[in-house]
Formats: sequence, C-alpha cells, structure tokens
Amino acid sequence: MTVGLLESIKSVRMQQKARSPLPRSVFAQVAAIVQQYDLDRDFIQQLKKPESLDVGLQPNATPSGRLSLFPLLTWKKYQLTQEIITHSGNPYLMYVRSPREIGLSRILYHLDASISAETFDRQTVTELVVARLSARKE
Repeated sequence: MTVGLLESIKSVRMQQKARSPLPRSVFAQVAAIVQQYDLDRDFIQQLKKPESLDVGLQPNATPSGRLSLFPLLTWKKYQLTQEIITHSGNPYLMYVRSPREIGLSRILYHLDASISAETFDRQTVTELVVARLSARKE
C-alpha cells in the first residue's frame, strides 16, 4: 500500500511539473496578424463591408508560416490592433490565423455562438464558416 501511495504522489508531482503551453491572448493573436500581414487602416474599412470577405464554398488554405508569439508593434499598429478587436468584438478572434479569418470570425459568431475551443483545434475559422453556411443551405 505504501508503494502505491508513493507512486501516486510521484505521478501527481510530475504532472504538476509538466510544462503547459503558454496561452495566447486575443491581443497577441490579432497583433501578430497585423504585423505579419502589414495591415493598415484600410483593413478596418474592409471589415465594415462583409461582402468584401468573399466567403466561397471552398475554404482557403491556412496561411504558411507561424505567427509571432510576442509581436512588437509600432504605436500605429497597436492602435489598429485595438480598433480591430473593438470592431470585431467576439471570442473567436483568439483562433484566427489570417486577416480574412478576422472578418469571418464575426460571421461565425453570429452563425453559432457556442463553438468549443476543442473544435478550433481541429478546424479553422474558414472551414467552420463554410460548414455552417452549407448546413444552412440544406
């Protein structure tokens, strides 16, 4: 019985020491996209026109390259990032990977406001929007 207890304690302590991934904030995610795609104030105008998002039935490929974990922004890019977050204002911004997905996240939130975080691990925002729109057409 003592050996089982000792093993149990060791197991619990090893799990506590295990590294867990650093969670990204919404700001860090959007700021990384603003930086990588060199977005400017015109992007806000595009967000205000949903027809400019071009939601087809085929999702675009996920953009190549990784987003910066801790983006360093100029003051103008910082303001733009804050404005994008304020304008979009939905919890799915944390899962976007491109400027197009920033706009689509707002549409997705209106289509289905109850998508779990695990779903975003398996599918992109674009794929989810396409799936929800095609399900509505049927």
